[in-house]
Amino acid sequence: MSSAASSSKMLQLPLSEEALTRINAHLRTLTPEDILAWAVESLPGLYQTTAFGLTGLVAIDMLSKITSSPPPLIFLDTLYHFQETYELVEEVRQRYDVPIHIYTPQGCATAADFEKKFGARLWETNEDVYDFAVKVEPARRAYDALGVKAVITGRRATQGGDRASLQPLEVDETGLLKLNPLFEWTFPFVEWYIEENNVPRNKLLDQGYRSVGDWHSTSKVGEGQSERAGRWAGKEKTECGLHRNFFAMQEQVEKAVGFRSSPSRGCMALTFGFDSQSPRYRCLHPSRSVHERGRWSCVVSLFPSIRVLCFPKRNRCMCIVSYIVWIELGRLGYLSIWESIFREQAVRAGG
Repeated sequence: MSSAASSSKMLQLPLSEEALTRINAHLRTLTPEDILAWAVESLPGLYQTTAFGLTGLVAIDMLSKITSSPPPLIFLDTLYHFQETYELVEEVRQRYDVPIHIYTPQGCATAADFEKKFGARLWETNEDVYDFAVKVEPARRAYDALGVKAVITGRRATQGGDRASLQPLEVDETGLLKLNPLFEWTFPFVEWYIEENNVPRNKLLDQGYRSVGDWHSTSKVGEGQSERAGRWAGKEKTECGLHRNFFAMQEQVEKAVGFRSSPSRGCMALTFGFDSQSPRYRCLHPSRSVHERGRWSCVVSLFPSIRVLCFPKRNRCMCIVSYIVWIELGRLGYLSIWESIFREQAVRAGG
């Protein structure tokens, strides 16, 4: 098929509510393989996000038989996966020869890096902030870097919780398309496909686990328990944050670390002042000036952005590129989700 013909089949974004309803009515009549074939031809910027659970593995195997160029994979490495999961990642890479883009929490290559920057056992002290740091922020960074407009997920309605009313195609609050090709399949169907097609699987599934995530929040499932009963056992939680409302989660995290929104900007922002007499950052109200009595200041935001600020007594400008990472908020004892990467420009103020 020519690239022009292929391009003509791609959906034009954003989708209207009417178009989404029409598409879902069509997709509900198709098999998972046909849904995936439709997606390859119709969804722009298509990738597959996966933690290499069984349903995701089924989709990977199906795609390998549908196209010689399956959508690349995005794996969000929280740094707290089981060793068996990392082994499975390499097995899938060798078996299917599909590109795997791995994203870790910003600025961290190991769990030791994470704990040095964020503190020990963050999943216990502030679960929302943990989910944002290990899942949501890396995902948004991946989507921006790779130009992702649509993702294939391994979610199924029979997994229950927030997934019970799952549709084949969804559009989240950020405009990202989420395709759920196996939305109607049950766990026995998934297991049957894995065994019938000799698909690689996590070795932990032979040890009593059914849904595998981070080692600290995954446990074995008892007889008669639901498939995801071993995830966050004893809690009402059913999602890691990746499929929760982004803006609601953003607000929760901001409250957790004491952030406020700036009414003068289109995104959440906060001003930090650095006192040359003290080695610590201190928090300033975002509506204040970018400098206060000659102190160094910078504005950082939730989304990657570029701002040019003038600093007192230096007569030059600095270009600030902001990303979601972490710095310490002094005596407040919180770890904030902000840090700026500075790139000083050799230009005069007003030049």
